[in-house]
This record gives sequence, structure tokens and C-alpha cells, in this order.
Amino acid sequence: MPFNPNVPQPFQDLDANVVRNQLNGLKDLIDAVPAGTQGPPGPQGLPGASGADGSAGPEGPPGSNGDSGPAGNAVTNVSDDGSGRAVIEMSDGTTYGPFIVASGPQGPPGTDGAQGDPGPQGDPGGQGPQGEQGPQGEAGAPGGPQGDPGPQGDQGPQGPAGEVSAQQLSDAIATTANNPSSIATLDMTVSDPPSQSEMQTIANKLDELINALKRV
Repeated sequence: MPFNPNVPQPFQDLDANVVRNQLNGLKDLIDAVPAGTQGPPGPQGLPGASGADGSAGPEGPPGSNGDSGPAGNAVTNVSDDGSGRAVIEMSDGTTYGPFIVASGPQGPPGTDGAQGDPGPQGDPGGQGPQGEQGPQGEAGAPGGPQGDPGPQGDQGPQGPAGEVSAQQLSDAIATTANNPSSIATLDMTVSDPPSQSEMQTIANKLDELINALKRV
């Protein structure tokens, strides 16, 4: 495929086949550059003078060779310009590019991670206050002799719990322990047998935990 100087356009993502065709097109252009012509041969040297005895004179110096033709142009380096784009350098100092190299297709999404452990159960709420007692009904009119008491009816459903006041909520929280999340883990290896300093470290960490759980 011949080299197209208009490909790629600025900021256009390239496919590997496009870059390969452009490089092959440049190589074809480089291979088509003719080699330099050989210079003309130098002038022939003068014949040497005849010797006194009629022998041939010394041979003249050889003619100098002609200048060599210009060297062909070739690719000397393909480099990255630091931003992920390719730059082609030629032997005559000419550069082509930068060419934007297309990125590969996006990989498939990863599998879902395992579900984490459930968090700790929250503290139970305080018991609501008892509802107010309803008003007493009016006394009945005096009648005849009291009859036998009727059977007791079924117990009615329990009424909704009353609202909890801010003070009741504060009093209920005051009876619970603090959250010891601020206490760091000990992360130590105890020797066998344990040393006094190790046991003292464990005792200090236990005191720190007890003090953190207290509500003062």
C-alpha cells in the first residue's frame, strides 16, 4: 500500500494495520531511491620519458577516482516522543510523525469480590414510657340485686409504646459501654516463656481497653 502523508490525522487513534501500511509505504519509497552515480574516471597519467638506452620510461601515476554519488536515504531509528506516539528518523535527518498508536481493546470486567462479614449488631433501644391510664367511667345507677359475674373477655392487643424522651435516651446510652474502635491491636508475638516486659505490655493494653469502654 503506498505511503499516504495525510494519515494519521491529528489526535486520531491508529490501528496496528494502518501503522504497518504506512511504515511499509515509507520503506518502498526508501528502496526506490536510486543509488548515486559513479563519478567519471580521472585523467590518464602521462607516459614516462624514454631512457638513454631506449628502454621504456617509468609508468605515470594512476588517475584519481571520481567522487562517489550521494548515499541512499534509510530509516535509522523509530522512537517514542514521551507521550506514547511514534517518531521515525531517516538517515538524512528527516523525521516523520509523531504517529498516535491505537490502544488495545478494553479487557473484560473483573469478577465480583466476596461479600464482607456483617457488621456488629447495634445497641438495643431503651424501653418507652408506659402510656397514660384512661379516665374512669361513670358509676352505674343502683339497680336490683347483683347478678352473677359474666365470663372474662379476651385480652385486648397491647397499645403502641410511648415516645422516648431525650433524657430517657441519654440515660439508656449512659448504661452501655463505649465503642473501643480507637484502641489499636497489640500485634505482638509472646516468647515462651513470656518475659516480664511482654506481660506488662499485655496488662497495659488491657487497662487501656477497660478505660476506653467506661463512660465517665
